Amino acid sequence: MWQEIADSLKWLFKEYKSHKQHKKDEYREALEALCAALNETLIFLGREGTIRHHANLSRLWQKASIKLHPIDPDLAWRCHIKAGYWTRPEKWSDEDLAEARIELPAIEKEISDFFEGRTKKKAKKKAKRK
Repeated sequence: MWQEIADSLKWLFKEYKSHKQHKKDEYREALEALCAALNETLIFLGREGTIRHHANLSRLWQKASIKLHPIDPDLAWRCHIKAGYWTRPEKWSDEDLAEARIELPAIEKEISDFFEGRTKKKAKKKAKRK
């Protein structure tokens, strides 16, 4: 799972570099926020955390939600739900996490699908110009 997330982040960074200048800041900020939330979550999962760690993760996921909203409202909404999850994780069952699509692999897949779709659109535009 960790390698898949790392590979996705590498791919996202590559995609970010390929976007036009006027969108780069928006994508950079969203990518930074999302990477920070994912990274801190992965660090937290590797150790025993405290309520303070939960609060920090909640804030990071909320920031990612705000930054992602203009780019992908559905993913932004799921990051918002993830922020809520970290305020009371003990209240969520595995089924709740899966239904809300806020498990890390589900979010990682959504990010990959989003950028893959953008890459395909870009390739079609280039092909039409030729």
